[in-house]
Amino acid sequence: MNAAARISVCSLLLAAGSAESQYIWNTMVSGTWNNGANWAGPASPSFPSTQGATAEISAGGTYTVTVENNNWAVNTITKTNPNATLLIDSRALQIYGSIVNQGDTVIAADPGRSSFLRFRGTGARSITGTGTIQLLSNGTNNQSAAIDRGTFDEAVVTFGSGQTITGQGRLTVPFVNQGLISATSGSTNTINTSDDTAVNQAVISATSGGIIQLRRRPRRPEHRRDQHR
Repeated sequence: MNAAARISVCSLLLAAGSAESQYIWNTMVSGTWNNGANWAGPASPSFPSTQGATAEISAGGTYTVTVENNNWAVNTITKTNPNATLLIDSRALQIYGSIVNQGDTVIAADPGRSSFLRFRGTGARSITGTGTIQLLSNGTNNQSAAIDRGTFDEAVVTFGSGQTITGQGRLTVPFVNQGLISATSGSTNTINTSDDTAVNQAVISATSGGIIQLRRRPRRPEHRRDQHR
C-alpha cells in the first residue's frame, strides 16, 4: 500500500471512530437515557455510555430525558432545545468534557439516595448556554444533590454567564462562576472550598431566606492524588 492510500485509510478510520461516538436524541417525547431506541447513533439500539461518547439533545418539543437505573459516562452534552429537560434522578452522570445547557437540567435525589453531575479527568471544563441547573436534594439530606468531581480528578468548571445554579444542594467541584449561583426560599447551597478553587466573577446570592454556606473541605493527600494520575 502506498503512502497516499495509507493516509486515505487512516482518514476513513478516524472519521468512522468519530462518528461511532455521536448520539442524537431522536424523539420529541420523554424517555430514559439508557433506552437505545431514543437515540440515533452508530448502532441501534445503543445510547451514550462511555467517556468518548457525545450526546446531542436538539429535537423539538417539550420533554424530559431521564438518567436513571444506573450511572453513565459521556464526553460532552449539547442540549440546544430550551424546552427539553435533562433529569439526573438519584444517579451520577459523569462528564469527561463540557456541557451546553439551554433550558433546565435537574439533579434530583430521592429519599436515602444521592444524585450527581460529576466532572471527571483533568483540565478546564465549562457549562455554557442560557439555562438553569436545579439542585433538588431530598428532605432528609440537603446535600444529596451535587455538582462535583471524582476523588482524584482535577477538572475545573466554568459556569458560563448564561447559567443559573439554584435549588438546594452542594458544589464540590473547583469552579469559576460567571453566571448566578442562587439560594432562595429557605434553600441551602453549600460551596466547599480549601484545595478546591472557587472563583466568583459574577453573582452568588441568598434571598428570601436562602442560605449560602462556605465550608472548608480537607485537602486531599498529595501522595494519594499522584498515585492515581
